[in-house]
Amino acid sequence: MAAYNHPGTAPILARVAKYIFPWVAPMIFNVVTLGMRNKRREPSLEALGRHGQYVRHMFIGDADPMEIVAEQLSSCPNVENLALWTPRTLNENCLQVIKLLPLLRLYTYTTTIFNHNRHLGQQAKSLFPQWKDLTHLTIYGSWSPAELHSCWRLLPKLQCLAFPVGHNLPSVFFNECPELRMLLLLNDGFRDYEDDLYSPNDPRMVRLRLSNSVTDWKLGARGGMDAWAHAEDRLEERADKIEAWLLNQMSDSAELDRILERLRSGIPSPSRRRRRRLSSQPSQPS
Repeated sequence: MAAYNHPGTAPILARVAKYIFPWVAPMIFNVVTLGMRNKRREPSLEALGRHGQYVRHMFIGDADPMEIVAEQLSSCPNVENLALWTPRTLNENCLQVIKLLPLLRLYTYTTTIFNHNRHLGQQAKSLFPQWKDLTHLTIYGSWSPAELHSCWRLLPKLQCLAFPVGHNLPSVFFNECPELRMLLLLNDGFRDYEDDLYSPNDPRMVRLRLSNSVTDWKLGARGGMDAWAHAEDRLEERADKIEAWLLNQMSDSAELDRILERLRSGIPSPSRRRRRRLSSQPSQPS
């Protein structure tokens, strides 16, 4: 019970009482960080081989050779939230493994999943259809939205898309992604999530100041308030203001209800967000 109330104590409890390891293993391996310079807290390949089925959130840095990265990915077939924090282009073995993962969220650089010596659109047409359940995508790096203009429809469940401020053609994403509910423009290098006085043309666009992308991913993986959660709050606040204005302007209640339903259709309620964050933790054994 103590381990579930305080997940950080799970490894200590496992060492003190090895017979409870099967209970705490899902917590220990729920979120793993790999490919960092400091290897002290990283699970070994042997440990991943035995317990990789528990990994749901995986962060991969750029310290390991591609052969090791491919083995790490192969050992964890149930990863739903993957961060590829390396500007190196993954080799074919790594990409083939990633295609098989049941990904819901992906954070990556364009140089990681695309070879910039080849046409990005052609590569995306081969890669995107494999991620039919992907709902959240964050892309860093230098790229042009026009290069992937015809590819966004290949991600049929994509609801939230994020990339650094500076790209043009935001309307393209809403036109091409049938389920897109949020376009998050990230402004790196700042201390907090303040709005930066940005007034988007589309109410589904949100701009956030993000101080540290790596820390933000780790926070979200452990059920905390990451950039996506902050953006959802921003959208909900915006919807409240629009709703208040519409109530003062419209007399047709049926039409008003239809507009409000569409306005809020893509914004998780606070209770839904709490359930989502709780679901990021492994279930407690009976």
